[in-house]
Amino acid sequence: MGRNRQTLRAARPWERDGFCSADFSHTTPKSKIEIPSLVIAGADDGALDNSRFETARPAFTGPYFYIELDGVGHFPQLEAPDAVADHILSFLKD
Repeated sequence: MGRNRQTLRAARPWERDGFCSADFSHTTPKSKIEIPSLVIAGADDGALDNSRFETARPAFTGPYFYIELDGVGHFPQLEAPDAVADHILSFLKD
C-alpha cells in the first residue's frame, strides 16, 4: 500500500498543475514526477490527442515510458487487455 500512496502523491501535483486539463500545451509543470511512469494509449483514441503525452514528458524526471497500441481507441485496458497486461508486467519487472 505504501508504494500506491507514493504514486498517488506524485500524480496529484501533476494533475493540479494542469496536465489533466483539456489544453495543457502551454502549461509549465510546477512539480516533477520522479517515480517510474508508464503511459499506455490507443493509437486510435478519438477522445484525446496523444501528442499530449509527449508534451507532458518534461514533467517526468524519473523513467518515462510511452506505449501506443495500434488499432486501439480510448480504452486500451478493455480493447486490448492482454497487450496492456503484458506491458504493465514488463514495466513492473524492470
